[in-house]
Amino acid sequence: MSVIIIPGVAGLDASTERMIASDTSSTAITATGGVTAFEHIIPARSIGPNGYIVLDLYMTRTGSNGNISPLLGLDGEAFHTAVMTTTDTSFQTRFYIYADASETAQKLATDMSTIATPYAKGAYTKESLTVDMTVDTALTLFVVIATAGDSLTVEGYSIRIFNPDSV
Repeated sequence: MSVIIIPGVAGLDASTERMIASDTSSTAITATGGVTAFEHIIPARSIGPNGYIVLDLYMTRTGSNGNISPLLGLDGEAFHTAVMTTTDTSFQTRFYIYADASETAQKLATDMSTIATPYAKGAYTKESLTVDMTVDTALTLFVVIATAGDSLTVEGYSIRIFNPDSV
């Protein structure tokens, strides 16, 4: 089940953080090759030039025949590629994708890093993206399973947005 809330609609205060989608699953992805685990649309201008997207993600794997690669992208621009080796049983992380005073340039901050973001304390790696957030943008998890007998389950995720510039 997914929930979509668009800031400023239906009497919502658009200056607060909003949930775009959240889901849990116990259905394992077993197909070898690549498959889209989820794709959600971030509505046009929903984060503005000073807002952010927060993605929380938790996945587990079964089998130990080969590597599994979860690939995250925003509007086709990859921002994180991981490799779950045969000894990895789970993957949990949080990503902050925040506008860099622009609706067409963003910074990415993961939980494994060295530069603080404006939105969270701690050490973060900063990576630049050039996605046009003035149009609807797809946030996607694509999974590549290398070997038959392995599987990946997206146990849960949430996608939140914040737009301080909305009225």
